[in-house]
Parts: sequence; structure tokens; C-alpha cells
Amino acid sequence: MQFCILTYHQCNSLLRPIKRLYKNSLSLPLSMPDQILYNSFFPSITSLFNNQLKAQSSLVTIIFNNLSLSTLAIYKLYQTLYELWLPFFPLEITSFYNTIKNPTHLTKIIRLLNEYNFNFLPNFSLSAIGGSTPIHNYIDNLTTNDIQLLRNKPKHSSKYSGPIPRWFQLLERDFTLSQYRRLIHPLLDVQVFNLPIKQPLINNSHPVKHPINERVYYWDETKKDIVFGKTISKENNSSLSITYFQHYTPVLCSSHSSSSSLTNDPVTPTRQYHILVPCKYCSLHSYYPHNYNYTCVVSTYSLKLLKLSTHKKLLNPYNLVIPSIYS
Repeated sequence: MQFCILTYHQCNSLLRPIKRLYKNSLSLPLSMPDQILYNSFFPSITSLFNNQLKAQSSLVTIIFNNLSLSTLAIYKLYQTLYELWLPFFPLEITSFYNTIKNPTHLTKIIRLLNEYNFNFLPNFSLSAIGGSTPIHNYIDNLTTNDIQLLRNKPKHSSKYSGPIPRWFQLLERDFTLSQYRRLIHPLLDVQVFNLPIKQPLINNSHPVKHPINERVYYWDETKKDIVFGKTISKENNSSLSITYFQHYTPVLCSSHSSSSSLTNDPVTPTRQYHILVPCKYCSLHSYYPHNYNYTCVVSTYSLKLLKLSTHKKLLNPYNLVIPSIYS
């Protein structure tokens, strides 16, 4: 029962001879409902289908909560997404199951559980990179051949040969405008940014580390702003790493202050830049027992921090660092 999925009728067919034997031995009519036998008065016979549900649900729970098997289970989930041709995992897969030609074992288990109102939802982000709007939103009655044709279509090519599939004709006729095939309801494109950001190195082999000239930043949810700082120390253990850094605040500076000539010209944005100055004190300050010379020290998890690159401008009257996050 752990390596095969049987339907309700198949389970009844397998147990039919045993159920007849029980009913004859108890002088019960053969037309009596089987549910009467499946109770605590007859512990020797139970519903094969109910046992299958219990066994498969326990098996899935063990696989996804085992550190050794969780990676393999996540791969199987992505394989199920590929079979369903969906960019995200649905609440239930029963309505999409008819488009799968050869479902995997995990897909069969999820479909079996969905039929009896057992929903399967991962507690982590599970989505496919690429499209964000499934074609099922436009066409409900996709067949197995339609999905197979979508998988086998040429990539990055406009030269197609062969008959036009039925699903494409329906999509073109009912959901597009003019000869340019503009969708009636445009897709909501997901903006993807590939920023060259870096995280500070975390070395758990050293309990306390004092990086030299390492500047960091992170997004603070309470202040709804970016918090800048210079790392003072990192305290590491086997499970987590805490970083203490001196808090810096950005200040808008004008290049006029470095000029000896007096002028009343307006200050344009190109002649202004931000500099970082040490924070005197704010609500983010936390206790740091190793050194009292810092006016404002912030502590947070090292995994939240990103590395900050800085540079110095020629006309910098304060001789302070200026952030250049994406340099």
C-alpha cells in the first residue's frame, strides 16, 4: 500500500471475497452495507481504502519532515508542477489531473488526498521561474495532448510547422484583439531585478570576529527605512550569528560647501550627494558591553545584512564615506 495507489472500486474488489465470508459466517445478508463491518465490533476487518489514505498521508508527512529526504521531496514537488503545467502549487489538483499522461507517485498521492478534502500546501515558496499566469486561467478543458504540445514547442523561435492546435485557436479567437494578438486582459508581469548585491561572510569557526572596514545595511521593518552601519564585531555559534555595528545615518550634502567662492546659484540634484555620519542615538540602539565609545550600536542577525560599497568624492568637505550600494 506504500508504493501503489488503488481506487475505491479496486479496494472494494480486493476485499469483496473476505466481506462475503464475514457476512456468511455471521448470517448477514450480502446486501448489507459494508460500513457495518468497518467498526470496533469487528476489529479483524477494516476498510482497505481508509488504510491506504492513512498510510499515504503518513508517508508524505514523514518524507517532508525528514532532513535527509526533504530535498528529494521538493524536487518531486517541482516535477508535479511540471506535470500540471502551472507556475505555482494549487490548493487542489483534481481539476488539472486529467491533463497528466503519466503522473508520478507523489502526484497520485496528492490527488487521492484532494478527493477527500485533504489539501496539500507547502509551507515554503514554491514557484516556477518564467511565466506567472497559467494558461488554465484562459482555457479550462486542456487535454493531455495540448500540454504535451506546449512542452515540445521550439524555444525562442518563430518558425512553427504543422497544424495549429485547437487550444491556440480558441485563445486567439476569444482572448485577443486585432491581428497583433493583444490580450483582452493583459498579463500582470512580475518585475524581476537582478541586483549585484553581496552578503558579508559568516565564519562560524570563530566565536568572535572583528571585520576591518566592513560596512553593511539592511531593511528595518519598524522604521520602514534602510539602516546603514559599520561592523564592530560578529558573535557566532553553531546555530546563528549576531552582528554588532555602529549606526550611520545618510545626510544630504552640497558641493557648494567645499567651494571658496560665494555664489547664489541654485543647488541642483547633480551637485548634491549623500554622506554617512555616525548616529548620536536612536531607538535602534542596543546594549554593547565590550566598548562604550560608540554612541549608537545596532545588533541584528548576520543573515539579514547586505554588504555596502563606499567611495570618496573629491569635493567632500567632511571627509566622510558616501554609500554606493550597487557599485
